[in-house]
Amino acid sequence: VLLGASNAARCIATAVAVARSLCGGPFDLLAALGHGRSYGRGSCVLGRWLPGILECRLWRDLRDRAPEPSHAVLTDVGNDILFGASPAQISGWVRECIERLQSAECRLVVTGIPLASLARMSRWEFPIFRTVFFPGCRLTFSDAINRATELDGELRQIANEAQVTYVEPLAEWYTRDRIHISRARQAEAWRAFMAPLR
Repeated sequence: VLLGASNAARCIATAVAVARSLCGGPFDLLAALGHGRSYGRGSCVLGRWLPGILECRLWRDLRDRAPEPSHAVLTDVGNDILFGASPAQISGWVRECIERLQSAECRLVVTGIPLASLARMSRWEFPIFRTVFFPGCRLTFSDAINRATELDGELRQIANEAQVTYVEPLAEWYTRDRIHISRARQAEAWRAFMAPLR
């Protein structure tokens, strides 16, 4: 099971290849992903509307399957900050996803916010990034970083409480925009995300 937003969508072929190498054979994939995907509310990016991950059909499909040990990667959580959601709201959505996945017998990994990469963004770059990817956002650079840092702390705590693996993203994986994994580092990043599920 793969839950995420633009990184999951951009890296889907790599994620599938890494999963196949770990499984050693065929496997079924359920995915809720897409550019600008929110965990808890509908979102519209470049004219394409997507329901929040919690609202999508994946959960029905997962529930209707015969119970069997499964694996899940929950990633790309930071989008919701720039959609105006608070860290508390977002962490609540993440908790619910984890509860649903664990009730479906999934072992899972939660990836953190790429704070080390975001720290390399300058204050003059942020308004450009915000306008291109989240034109409705009015957060300041410092507010966005503070919320990202708070959310990452909550993700670590949630992972600890739920006894799931937290993976910290490395700064060198990301492109100049600071949030998207570069093509050259996709395999490395997804191996790190999925290695705990081996």
